[in-house]
Amino acid sequence: KVIFTSTATEAINLVLLGLEIPSNANIYISPFEHNAVTRVLHHLQKSVTFNIEYLDVDKTDLSYNLKNISTQFASNTPFCVIVSHASNVCGAVAPIKEIFTLAKNYSTITIADMCQTAGLIDTDLSSDIYDYAIFEGHKTLYGSMGIGGLIAKPTIHLPPLIYGGTGVESANQNMPD
Repeated sequence: KVIFTSTATEAINLVLLGLEIPSNANIYISPFEHNAVTRVLHHLQKSVTFNIEYLDVDKTDLSYNLKNISTQFASNTPFCVIVSHASNVCGAVAPIKEIFTLAKNYSTITIADMCQTAGLIDTDLSSDIYDYAIFEGHKTLYGSMGIGGLIAKPTIHLPPLIYGGTGVESANQNMPD
């Protein structure tokens, strides 16, 4: 299912604030994450104790070391893996298919930040290894500014962050799906 938001930052907030992060969970991120991710994680750490782990990346050529990442996951089971598909700062492109395939061995929640690559790098988001793919409309999708969103597995239900004003099911005081 596709959920449109006004920005990708709102989509990231919707996903991360909607997760029920267990105490002492391990959340893996790439060293290239945008502050739209890191600030939300920092905020969440004020109310839930969890570990932020960085995926192993070679500092010289910015390549992901999949063998070491596999070892990381085996040592500290991931609850969630968040990867920026491509960095808009250094241009590093992450092998998200391979990383998420490793993560799914642990039933991990996977989140692809595709703000720089949606519409540019062909990615089969129908695969079960992707739980969420977040995009920004005005970049490589060539849409208008102020349009972002996420693609989520149809079985995923996120709690709303904002209530009211949908214009549908007005007699229902609960937020419609």
